[in-house]
Amino acid sequence: MERVHTFDEAVQEIRRLTPVPRSETLPTDACLGRILLGEAVAQIDVPPFDRAMMDGYAIVAGQPAPPADARPQGGDSRAAAFRVVGSVAAGTVHPDPLRPGEAVRIMTGAPVPPGANAVVRLEWCSNATETSVEVVHAVAPGESIQPRGDDGRAGDVLLMPGVRISPGHLALCRAFGIGSLTVAAAPTCSVIVTGTELVTGTDGADGAPPLPPGRIYGSNDAFLRGALTADGLHVRQCETLSDDRRQIRQALAAACARSDVVITTGGVSAGDYDYLPGILQELSGHLHVRKVLIRPGAPFVAAKVGAATVFALSGNPAASFVQFETLVRPVLRAALGWADEPFPASGKLLHDMELKPVQHTRILRAHASIHQGEVLVDAQMPQSSGQVSSFSKANCLIRLDAPSVPKGTVVPLRWLDYAR
Repeated sequence: MERVHTFDEAVQEIRRLTPVPRSETLPTDACLGRILLGEAVAQIDVPPFDRAMMDGYAIVAGQPAPPADARPQGGDSRAAAFRVVGSVAAGTVHPDPLRPGEAVRIMTGAPVPPGANAVVRLEWCSNATETSVEVVHAVAPGESIQPRGDDGRAGDVLLMPGVRISPGHLALCRAFGIGSLTVAAAPTCSVIVTGTELVTGTDGADGAPPLPPGRIYGSNDAFLRGALTADGLHVRQCETLSDDRRQIRQALAAACARSDVVITTGGVSAGDYDYLPGILQELSGHLHVRKVLIRPGAPFVAAKVGAATVFALSGNPAASFVQFETLVRPVLRAALGWADEPFPASGKLLHDMELKPVQHTRILRAHASIHQGEVLVDAQMPQSSGQVSSFSKANCLIRLDAPSVPKGTVVPLRWLDYAR
């Protein structure tokens, strides 16, 4: 008698099949979305020099004011006059040390000249000419200067292993001179969609090709390719096959030989044309998971074929979606070094749930919102395994382990990343 796994048993069994994360070192700009496996260490001080934080004049503050006869004719008697000896813009330097009573016109971001210890912002100056300027506001040492290393020092650990590299992280690494990062290598994936009834692709500018009698448009390939790519996996191939046992076996064996992970949809139940379980039994010798007590999506196979991990999902779009999100995606993310659980969050039901009593764990599409600090969940939407229309309304999945769940119950929740 074949083993039927509960949802939690299936999760544990599938985790044993998780490909071990491999590392690779890439140029920093190629690491967006990858999981960091090594520390990101600053290579330089930032800023690498004392820099001006305002447009104005660099001076030596805290020194005695120049004598009165050094002030320009007609100047403010309360102002301190300075002799302008040069200017410096961002990306240039003023090499000569500054002496008391001297000033250098300076722009935001420019290196502060040697000897200067303050920048007087323009609105605190008056009677400015190419050779002199008056300062009408008291200025303390350090004014409007960001010291060298104020943001970080060479050798500082900026990012720890386990971080998923974001655009902000790329900017951080660039600023601190980090040219490469050690990240989790992306497993290669193949997707095989089966079903004689499926029509895929587009017909150029005219849109989708016409549907012959008895045929439907396939959607599982679009979802799986998009989801895998969004997570940073390399999709080596994505093909749709008719329900031909020989063709499916040949394609599956070839995909397992060149990919780390193979995902199939369709042909996984017990009908006359459901060939996947038998083919995988032949190729692997052992099915780690054959069926799972979940709705939708009970027909589900997980196996190893050589070094490849194979997940055979239902052909029904909603069932395939649920299986991928809760059983497969966390495993693939683990292979990327990404910590993920099937239901890492929770929310409070806004209504009673009354369902038929079954053994299965139910996984429902829902819409969650945050109100006054609480996550509130509404699962009153179409839940049929053949319906895709509710995908546009759902932004999460919830788990129910009882047929009767009263309003206000806190239920396990998985946010759908694309819909948040």
